[in-house]
Amino acid sequence: RLLDIGRQLHLLASRGWAHFFLGSVHYWRNELPEAADHFGALVERPYGANSLAIIHGHCGLAMTYMGQGRAADAVEVLEAAFAQAAETGSVVHTRHVQAFEAHLALLQGRKAAAAVWADQNPDTRPWLPMYFTEIPALTWVRIRIAEGTQTSLAQAAAVLADVRHFVLETHNIVRLIDVLALEGLLH
Repeated sequence: RLLDIGRQLHLLASRGWAHFFLGSVHYWRNELPEAADHFGALVERPYGANSLAIIHGHCGLAMTYMGQGRAADAVEVLEAAFAQAAETGSVVHTRHVQAFEAHLALLQGRKAAAAVWADQNPDTRPWLPMYFTEIPALTWVRIRIAEGTQTSLAQAAAVLADVRHFVLETHNIVRLIDVLALEGLLH
């Protein structure tokens, strides 16, 4: 409905958010072609959309491409996300894209590259509502779990406990599922 209203009334910001959230829902449901369509629409026509939606639209499109086995396309989208973040001049956007770059490195089996980001960013706060595609705190936890040392697992467990508390306080079921899955990997 938001997408239809955005189109009818030429509300670019509403249209951007609609594409972001529809892309996210399709991604979470593993409907990757539909997710790529919505994220792609946002990435291809970003102007007028909210900059946070645009950055996370890039992350969503890259994750969708990874799910489709299109790693090279995911890297191209990552590069475009860095360019978009630079265009906005937002440190927050740049930090999210850097976190996503580490997440992508981890997915590609490049643990050392991901660990560099985690080492440089021991505190991923402040936490925004976790409705976006890249959650730096969860990426940090994933990297520490992948390292698999006693120290890294203890660090991951401590941060994950804080994230769990946060998602419970904000009633975020989608991220609670992520937290529970990551807790399962710890044990």
